[in-house]
Amino acid sequence: MIVEEVNNDIYAPGQIVLQNPRGGQTRKIASQRHKVEVNVQVSLGKKSFELADYTNQEHRQVQIQLETLGAVVAIEEQNDSAVITGYIISTSPAPGSVINNGDTVTLYVSKGMETSYAKMIDVKGMDSGAAKRKLFNANFLVGTITFEHSDSVPEGKVISQGIDPGTNTAQKYTEVDLVISLGPAEAVQP
Repeated sequence: MIVEEVNNDIYAPGQIVLQNPRGGQTRKIASQRHKVEVNVQVSLGKKSFELADYTNQEHRQVQIQLETLGAVVAIEEQNDSAVITGYIISTSPAPGSVINNGDTVTLYVSKGMETSYAKMIDVKGMDSGAAKRKLFNANFLVGTITFEHSDSVPEGKVISQGIDPGTNTAQKYTEVDLVISLGPAEAVQP
């Protein structure tokens, strides 16, 4: 008897997948001393492998590798500021899990940092400290602060801002430059 072990998705480990001659077949032998050789394939069960850690690897290459190993691959895109767009954030099941032929492995792939927008608020005429707090509370950052003399805006108040109030396309956490009044310029005495 010749026994060959093979992976098989249908038969459980230890079951005979194939035999030759098949059951019920007869063979003629020349004499009583000769024997009929029987070949059998015994199932090892589904082909399996241990899932590696694919974090921070390019998802297309990993997908090809997993499909070659017999896994079904699902892709889920998520925003992530720490992982490069197109690279793997995590997998399900987790690394180290045993994957059988035909099992699904989900790759969570980064689509980069989420871009969200906010309507720009108006801080002109406000005290500089209050303007900074209001910008911060509206999810903006204070950029460059410059000072200018102004005859119309009192000292310490915002003369102008780098992004016009009401702008709907201002990305959150954008830096907003401010110009703060130094008050009226001192007249030069002759």
